[in-house]
Amino acid sequence: MKTTKRVLIGVLSLFLLTSMSLQAQQKVSMVMSGGPIYKKRIMMMPDLKASGFNTLVVWTMDIDVNGDMNLNQEFPLIKNGKYIGDKTWPHFQQDIASLKKGNSTIDRIEFSTMRDWSIIQSLVNTKGTGPDSALYKNFLALKLAFPDLDAISSNDEGHYDLDSTVKFAVMLADIGFKFTMSPYRKKEFWTQVTSQVNAQHPNTIDRIYVQGYDGGAKNNPCDWTLEGVEAYGSDWVARSSKPIIKNRMSAWKKQCNSPGGWLFLYDDFVGDAKSFGRIVNDAYQIKVGSSAE
Repeated sequence: MKTTKRVLIGVLSLFLLTSMSLQAQQKVSMVMSGGPIYKKRIMMMPDLKASGFNTLVVWTMDIDVNGDMNLNQEFPLIKNGKYIGDKTWPHFQQDIASLKKGNSTIDRIEFSTMRDWSIIQSLVNTKGTGPDSALYKNFLALKLAFPDLDAISSNDEGHYDLDSTVKFAVMLADIGFKFTMSPYRKKEFWTQVTSQVNAQHPNTIDRIYVQGYDGGAKNNPCDWTLEGVEAYGSDWVARSSKPIIKNRMSAWKKQCNSPGGWLFLYDDFVGDAKSFGRIVNDAYQIKVGSSAE
């Protein structure tokens, strides 16, 4: 009995170490993009696919009091559990599906939500997160419309309600999404979110996209690894420069062997993604076309 127990403990320990090792191997070269992803699609699709970035986060998805979704308060996506985006931008669904196909460096796609955390809290508290809730039905519709969508990313910059955030993230995991976060402050809050979500759904939160601009300008990703989840630093292209971005990211790589970084916002360099992707990849020694060593 004791021998069996020791074997089980050993197997569990090996599993945990392997999981941590796999997570640490993630080489992230990410870019956030706003409206151009559907407004300038003819230029943007080939530009992103050849960019060298391996992760795209579409910014930002809004959620209304009914749980319906739109992009940037201008592009309706999901209503009453159905995808309606083709009424406004008929190519968007197929464009997202094409990003990982063919000769593309993109292998992960996320949608970010930023402004509506009080609404999310209200929906969670009043309607719940079960299969019959509006949130569940609409995010399931989102997953069905975009099967290549890997994660929903939180860009909560001011609400910080722990209970509803955890329940929301666990619901997303039930549907099949990862849950990532883009914090610039409240490290203790995000640590609790990470701990509680991953305790219920291991590895649901697998990346921390740390804001390195504006209120987070002094952030160092080396200080933001939460509960073993790797952190990735960033810069805002419109308020920085290529040499500054390269120097900051190279310093983070040297300081703590940071495995990757990201840029906000693709809207500022549409048509020139490859040169900006090269900055991130060179700083972190990321092989183009790979998100793992």
